[in-house]
Amino acid sequence: MILLVFLAVLPALALILYSSLEHRRAAMAEAKKNVLDLVMHASVYQEQVVEGMRHMLLSLAELPAVRQQNSAACNAIFAKILEKQKILGNIAAADRQGKVYASARPLPDYKRTSAGQSYFERVLQTKEFSIGIFAISRATGKPSLHFAYPILEKGEVMGVVSASVILDYLSAMLAKTQMPAGSILGVIDREGTILVRQPQGEQWVGKRMPEAEIVKTVLAKEEGVTEAADFEGIPCLFAFTPLGARTQDLFVYAGVPMKTVFAHANRVMTRNLISLGVTAALALVMALILGQAFIMKRTNALVHTAQELAAGNFEVRSGLAHETGELGQLAGAFDAMAAGLELHQARLKESEAKYRTLVEQMPAITYIIALDEARTIIYVSPQVETLLGVSSADYQAHPDIWKNQIHPDDVENALGVLDQVQATGNPRASEFRMFSASGALFFFLAETMLVRDPEGRPLYLQGVMMDITEQKQIEKKLQRAYEYLENIFANSADGIGIVDAQGNFQKWNKAAEEIYGFTINELLGKPAADLYADQSERQRLLLRLHLDGYVRNYEVHMKRKDGMIIPCSLSIRLLRNAADQIVGSVTVARDLTQTKKNMAEMQLINEKLQALVRESDQHNREVTLINNMAESLQSCQSIEEAYPIIGKFMRKLFAAKAMGLFILDPTSKLLEAVAAWGDTLTGEQVFTIQDCWGLRQGRVHSCGKHDEELPCHHLPVPQTGFYACLPLIAHGEVLGLLHFQAPAGAAATITTQLQRLAVPVADHISLSLSNIRLRETLRHQVMHDPLTGLFNRRYLEETLVREIHRSQRKGTPLGVIMLDLDHFKRYNDTLGHEAGDRLLEALGKFLQAHVRQEDVSCRYGGEEFIMIMPEAPLEVVRARAEEIRDKVSKLQVLHQSHLLEGTTVSIGVAMFPNNGSKGEELLRAADDALYQAKAAGRNRVVVAAASQSAARQEKPLPAVSPLHQNRA
Repeated sequence: MILLVFLAVLPALALILYSSLEHRRAAMAEAKKNVLDLVMHASVYQEQVVEGMRHMLLSLAELPAVRQQNSAACNAIFAKILEKQKILGNIAAADRQGKVYASARPLPDYKRTSAGQSYFERVLQTKEFSIGIFAISRATGKPSLHFAYPILEKGEVMGVVSASVILDYLSAMLAKTQMPAGSILGVIDREGTILVRQPQGEQWVGKRMPEAEIVKTVLAKEEGVTEAADFEGIPCLFAFTPLGARTQDLFVYAGVPMKTVFAHANRVMTRNLISLGVTAALALVMALILGQAFIMKRTNALVHTAQELAAGNFEVRSGLAHETGELGQLAGAFDAMAAGLELHQARLKESEAKYRTLVEQMPAITYIIALDEARTIIYVSPQVETLLGVSSADYQAHPDIWKNQIHPDDVENALGVLDQVQATGNPRASEFRMFSASGALFFFLAETMLVRDPEGRPLYLQGVMMDITEQKQIEKKLQRAYEYLENIFANSADGIGIVDAQGNFQKWNKAAEEIYGFTINELLGKPAADLYADQSERQRLLLRLHLDGYVRNYEVHMKRKDGMIIPCSLSIRLLRNAADQIVGSVTVARDLTQTKKNMAEMQLINEKLQALVRESDQHNREVTLINNMAESLQSCQSIEEAYPIIGKFMRKLFAAKAMGLFILDPTSKLLEAVAAWGDTLTGEQVFTIQDCWGLRQGRVHSCGKHDEELPCHHLPVPQTGFYACLPLIAHGEVLGLLHFQAPAGAAATITTQLQRLAVPVADHISLSLSNIRLRETLRHQVMHDPLTGLFNRRYLEETLVREIHRSQRKGTPLGVIMLDLDHFKRYNDTLGHEAGDRLLEALGKFLQAHVRQEDVSCRYGGEEFIMIMPEAPLEVVRARAEEIRDKVSKLQVLHQSHLLEGTTVSIGVAMFPNNGSKGEELLRAADDALYQAKAAGRNRVVVAAASQSAARQEKPLPAVSPLHQNRA
């Protein structure tokens, strides 16, 4: 009896244990889903942060202030962004050497470089967006992740803009996540360092735990779900994944203690076991009391039979069917039931085998749904796993799965169809959408019917679901294509008409109505031939259409409703059916009225543009010539070099037959012809400013054959042709005049050229001549002594070196004459320095007048002068020195009514190469010879001896001769 009670309790116990096991498995699955959702949410959130940083840095890299390295502007922009984006630790910009020129947060000098940082070096190598490894931010001192983007200029990295993201935002995100009590959330890097942890973040963040079981698993697998011990040794269910697709060095993990996972399942199992224990105890007491006395033996037989039947043994028999009484009847019923079940089982197995074979081979999902309120799935064919990724066992274990997979917009309709089938008993078909386990969306056509038992009682709902996703996609594409074509047809800018095989109109769009003036109702069923203005043109068009099957851009004349004939361009293609029979044609018409008009206008515009282009080319040519002339004039060393250059460009710029250049002499105030081009100029070659109306007025002046107004006085009267005067004025000063002469027939051409070119030509020539004169004046002042007009000592030294080199190349002699006024100090002391200056000035003019053109006369210093005589032998040099000495003694200078007479000079002569091979040696030899002339009584010429050369090499050349330190 006790065993019978225990056997009766055993199925309940098994059910409780099985239910508890299912609850634990469901709890485990739910926990896995929760932790996986959490880590994937963190990863997706991180990916969004990374993408946001990439867009932000890309925008910053394109800012002008960043590209121009404007530190102040960049600092302001970065600080404003940092104020709004709390997750940012800092924003900075550095040049390609790593020097930080802008930062949202102030940085110490030793931290103002990015060189060596992983993200910085990676940007320089890849020229693309880069993510650094985890590091403690130098700006904030917090765990951060660095991002960088290149500042590109013509494909080269000119700098890097970077930003650090504080990982505290992960802590904040994790802290807001709802998880069971005792759950653990955290982030680690590849070194096992804890970057973020909830809870107890302050206790764990920053510690390295590479030996911890969960850390080893995360670093080894990088992504997945596992059971492992926490850092404190607590068994937990963990899920982990890399933190974002671009940051493979950081991992987020989430864990739930195992005891928390199974807490609810354990409580349910405990409660059920207690209830079962109490029930079993009561049953055992009653069984012991009643069963032992009345039915134990026969009951045991029936129990055994029931157990065998429960185990599926339908061949078992009780052996008590012959007994009378209730137990005998019960035993007979058991035996009869066993026999019936045995027969039914055999038939059922055979039927089930056939049904399953049929169902599992169908390309559709077969299902059976209970008639309960929850619509529990009783059976679903294996095809459901292939399509939706969920096994049939899962559908039966979790009744709500299929409802959750139905698209939210279709749930009400799907359930309503089931209710209608159950209520009416009539089969119904419905369409709805379902999500697969991977998130893909499928369309299904379901046909559901109510299944009844032989007595007509409802048993369950049975149906078939067919995947019509591809059909729906095709229908959608066809619908889109139809709408697209209809939209093109209706809104086309060209007129489109469709005719049948007989040439009668079937369809007509709005553009065609606008072109021809007819509506589709007015043309429907009427022949298209009525619209052709010329039937012969139509016949030629149809001939080509039937030969080629199409015509393209065929121009014909068509009739409008108002009778107007318009030019049109027709493109026609024949329409054929599957049997290649012509069923009609489609025509695209374009009204060419406006096009023809536009083409005519375009032709006029084109002609004007060509004229403008020619004018522009001529202008560009003239501007180029003027610029080239200005560049050439700027290179001239003297004003005489400028004359042929001016003539060269004037002939190219102006169509005059004869041209001339007149330059104003500053001394005489007369304009003289310095250059002429073309035919011989008529008129005066020298004249005053007042003789020319162009110079008087300061602008271009022209006069033709029939002009009697204001003729210039420097031209003959009457003037037989055309002339023009172009003044050359710079800085308000008249420099000269460009004069043009041409036949009267060329007057219009030259006048047009002058109107266009007078100002720029005159300005360039005037400024160039003014600059050349200024350079000549400066060059003269640099190289000449202002008192005597002779070359100065600087020019002497440069010239002497050049002439010595030339004499060395040619093998010719070179003479140097050094002369000094005798008793010059007496003139200064007696008559004053002004008298001495007049004497020096007169001596300078004398030397200029008594030297060869190739000789160089210089004032060496004070009253001392030097002459260089290239290619002159000693006899010629000595003779010239004696001639100078003699004529100076006869020189008379008038100063303040006093006649300065009795001027004498002492002269020293040196020769190259006899007295030295260098300029200093020659000057030293001449100075020594002059000293000897002074010592011998003055007013004489002394030639340096060749034997003195060696001795002079030991004595430096003085800046001023020793004799002049105390002139006598």
